[in-house]
Amino acid sequence: MAEKTGGATDAGIEAPQLDIYTLGEGAVERRRLDRITEIFRPTTLALLDRVGVRPGMACLDVGCGTGGVAFDLARRVGPEGRVVGLDMDDLRIEEGRREAVAEAVPNVEFRLADIRTVSDPAPEFDLVYSRLLLDNVAHPARALSTMCGMLKPDGKLLAECTDYSGWYCYPGLAAFDRAVELVSEERRRTGGFPDIGARLPVLFLDAGLTDVRMHIFQHMELAGVFKAWMLSTLTPDRAKWIATLGIADEVEIEQVLAEVTRHIENPGTTMGTPRFVQCWGSKPKPPNDGSQRGG
Repeated sequence: MAEKTGGATDAGIEAPQLDIYTLGEGAVERRRLDRITEIFRPTTLALLDRVGVRPGMACLDVGCGTGGVAFDLARRVGPEGRVVGLDMDDLRIEEGRREAVAEAVPNVEFRLADIRTVSDPAPEFDLVYSRLLLDNVAHPARALSTMCGMLKPDGKLLAECTDYSGWYCYPGLAAFDRAVELVSEERRRTGGFPDIGARLPVLFLDAGLTDVRMHIFQHMELAGVFKAWMLSTLTPDRAKWIATLGIADEVEIEQVLAEVTRHIENPGTTMGTPRFVQCWGSKPKPPNDGSQRGG
């Protein structure tokens, strides 16, 4: 899906010329996303603890994929609560529905929808959650406003996003810095904001949310899955877009990947993930009619 934006601004941020998802599709992308869900799960569960997800709540997971977080929410809200997973990919929605049946989770529902095109949202949820969604839309403030419209008064909005500006390795490596430049520029040109994590609190405030809070975390390793995070970010599909857009040619991309891989394989180096930012806030309650009258 591609959408020309004409360089319009969104909450003071220059919007990309395209609005497309370039990380891939099919079984390979499903495995990558499943792995990300598995890796993120402890920090996401800690976030749900912080905001106080409790039995009986109605929750929405926007950009749910096959439902990793949606199922965790369903377990927490219990049979008296309900969870809706929203995604624009019909294949992932169908997979989520099949898993809900197979795992006998009756309080989770999957809906096919694109948050960018939802109009007149109904305030039906106590909590709305998204992960790595606002990073990948050309108009994050618009998407955030729609999600706020889905919240009941006093409901909680939660988002987890990246901040590529905080990505580093040790010892420093020019090829690694170049890799960060390549994936960041590709994201900016094709419909995303790789550094949006740092802007989340302001976007939340601009959306009218109150009691806005944030938590930052990052993983660094001498060896393991986090050390190789760059390789799961600079995917073959993304590399093709980098070349197509003229950001770098295929030869340079291959050289960068080779040097980064050698750095990862060296037991005397550290490397890991970009910074991740968790942000949450509350939708204000409408003024009480009585509070508007004079004494």
